Order: sequence, then C-alpha cells, then structure tokens
Amino acid sequence: MGLQISYRRTLTAGIVAGTLAVSTVGLATAQDRPDLSGQSLVISNWADYMPADLPERFEEATGVPVTVANHATNEEIVTTLTASSNPGIDVAFVSGQFAQALGEFGVLEPHVHAQIRTLANL
Repeated sequence: MGLQISYRRTLTAGIVAGTLAVSTVGLATAQDRPDLSGQSLVISNWADYMPADLPERFEEATGVPVTVANHATNEEIVTTLTASSNPGIDVAFVSGQFAQALGEFGVLEPHVHAQIRTLANL
C-alpha cells in the first residue's frame, strides 16, 4: 500500500475514516509500511466527527504526523479548498453534494484503490 499525499486530495468522510482506521490496523509490521518519511497529513473535519485517538493511532502506525483542523460548515471548507491552489489540506470531510461540487470544480484527487491493500475490509 502506498500513501500519496496531495494538497488537492479531498474525500468523503466514510472513505477517509475507514481508510485511516483500516490503514492503522493493516500496517502492523515495519516491512509492510511504505516509506513515508517527510510526509505529513492535514485533515479538515467537523469537531467530534471521528474517534479522538484516530490521528494518534494513524501516526503511531505509519510515522506520519497528523494535524486535524476543524471547520464549522461545508461552505467554509469549500471556500478554503477553492480559494487557493494549495490550501494546505490533504483530506477534507464534506457532505455528498459538496463533494460532487468540489469534483466539478476540479479539486479532487482520485482515490487509487489498488494502493489500499485492505480495501476489501471496508
């Protein structure tokens, strides 16, 4: 499994939370881990929308530091993601219709299923 972090990656909440959780469990041994040195992950989410310890568990399992920034509304995060060519956010939790609008705006990075060896567990 490879983790490619891009500032233009925006995914829906269920996929991201599931991927983070499965990745945390799925990367049990050092030999299974891709080289993620120098990587970091910035997530924009609603407060209390995922388990509080999930970023810490992901960081422990992967070595990738995780920063969680909360947004209050879909409109707030959409404005942030579309106002700059590099908003500094790797993953954003948005509602379905907003994810569709972001896709039409061209700011989504496709999720590469082949890189998620534990996808069948979702």
